[in-house]
Amino acid sequence: MKTPKNINFLVVDDMTFTHSFILQSLKKLGFEGNIFAAKNMNSAIEKIKEVYKHKMKIDVIITDLHLPDGNGIELTRKIRSTSSLVNIPIIMMTTDENSHLVIEAFEAGVDNYFFKPIDDDILREKIEFAWAKKHGNKAS
Repeated sequence: MKTPKNINFLVVDDMTFTHSFILQSLKKLGFEGNIFAAKNMNSAIEKIKEVYKHKMKIDVIITDLHLPDGNGIELTRKIRSTSSLVNIPIIMMTTDENSHLVIEAFEAGVDNYFFKPIDDDILREKIEFAWAKKHGNKAS
């Protein structure tokens, strides 16, 4: 199944550079939906509530592992514990190569994982894999 180009993303990272890089990459890859940004776990949760309050949705979440007020694993657990958000693909990114954290992230419900720095082709592959994992053969 092909990933639609009009999907909305939430990018969670405390580094402005990372937000800008992912924003540019998503545009280069042809994604046309909204790209929301959050700098920490609490602002990500608030952003999700705000988006849904305005009758919009988030289709894919890309989060850093290490956040100033927690981590991407905790954020994933909170998202996965909310029934209306359980099918949102979550992709985690990090520079931390601790294999225990990678395992913990997948156990928490992350759909895909990559190490920074990232290039456009790898980002596209991670998004497509996570999308297919959650949406299978369903029509988009």
